[in-house]
Amino acid sequence: MEEQEISLRELIEILLKNKKMIMTITLASVLLTALVSLFVLKPSYEAEAKLIVADLNANSINGNISVMLSDPKGDIIGEEQIKGIIDSVSNQSRLNLQSYMEQIKNPEILTSVIKDLSLNEDKYTIN
Repeated sequence: MEEQEISLRELIEILLKNKKMIMTITLASVLLTALVSLFVLKPSYEAEAKLIVADLNANSINGNISVMLSDPKGDIIGEEQIKGIIDSVSNQSRLNLQSYMEQIKNPEILTSVIKDLSLNEDKYTIN
């Protein structure tokens, strides 16, 4: 078997010889993509929101103990269900802290705080 060597010069010559075809295919692809995206595809929109989770503390639990200890039928809830409620309340504080940390970083909140406290906007910027 005879090995053939292709030089870089030959490759460049082939590309230059077919440059009109390469440009035509590229331009046709760009135009077709533009037409499809403008006239065929429906636009889609995206939004992002962050919610603050309400803090459940011992006072609110004790104040609503009668509601939490009875189900809609009026039956008393068992010990396992009470443990589930307590577990969910204890996990709530960790989620609540993370929610507040994310909310504090929100540019709208930071701008509002700067204006409410009459802080120097040149010194305190949001970046």
